[in-house]
Amino acid sequence: MMSSTQNSKRYSKSLPSELLKCSQSNKRRFWLHGRINAVDREKDFWQLSCLMCARRVWRGEEGLRTCVHCGHVNHNGIYRYSVEVEFADESGTAWLVLSHEASTRLIGLSVDYVVALQGDAVMRLPDWIAEDLQGREAVFEVVRTAEEDVAVFVLV
Repeated sequence: MMSSTQNSKRYSKSLPSELLKCSQSNKRRFWLHGRINAVDREKDFWQLSCLMCARRVWRGEEGLRTCVHCGHVNHNGIYRYSVEVEFADESGTAWLVLSHEASTRLIGLSVDYVVALQGDAVMRLPDWIAEDLQGREAVFEVVRTAEEDVAVFVLV
């Protein structure tokens, strides 16, 4: 969860025009083309997810991980990327949480491999990956889901 200081700092700039248009309409899908200005190195870059619905799971009693969304009891769970980047085009900037698929495509390595390199106790994105992402040109397909009306960002 972002603090109000982080929120005001992050969203004080103008939003990219396509993102602003989408948020003011019922448009469910659109494209953004621009560059990655920054990568949030303070947030966890991966999460443990449900084997059934791919949503975050939490450790419960006896080490079991129960999904609060679908109720499935996961003995292990799967690692999924959750990388947040500052996207910029000529009209503005916005912080986007990239989908697991987008992150995998951008980083070029599986999350399992990156977690194995540094161990699952380290949840911060390695500097060498963050530095590689910064300044990259990218095209994103943005899809707003109907069930929660949340934007999901997928690199194309």
